[in-house]
Amino acid sequence: MDSFIESASMDIGDGDTFSYIRRLVPDLTFTGSTALSSPQATFTLKARNFPGANFNNTSSSDAIRTQESPVEEYTDQLFLRVRGRSFALRVESEALGSKWKLGSPRVDLRPDGRR
Repeated sequence: MDSFIESASMDIGDGDTFSYIRRLVPDLTFTGSTALSSPQATFTLKARNFPGANFNNTSSSDAIRTQESPVEEYTDQLFLRVRGRSFALRVESEALGSKWKLGSPRVDLRPDGRR
């Protein structure tokens, strides 16, 4: 079963400052999954430069539960390079039997200038 959740656009202050995201700390648990292989979900960070514009500069990475971790140990952090005035986070999964629960993911965000 395909499942996803996507946030609304977020920005720093009033959206007049560019943001640079270099790291994402996912907070995702796979408790109750019945997938034959390791259950996984894909985190996608979408950035855009102007309100109403299409998302661009998109970077995605996978968060996968390892076979060696019977207790909820997942991907610690994802290293990304995304910049824009606003961004949105999307978590999705297409694997059969993957059950996931999203907590409070964190991003390493800093103000950035435009060249």
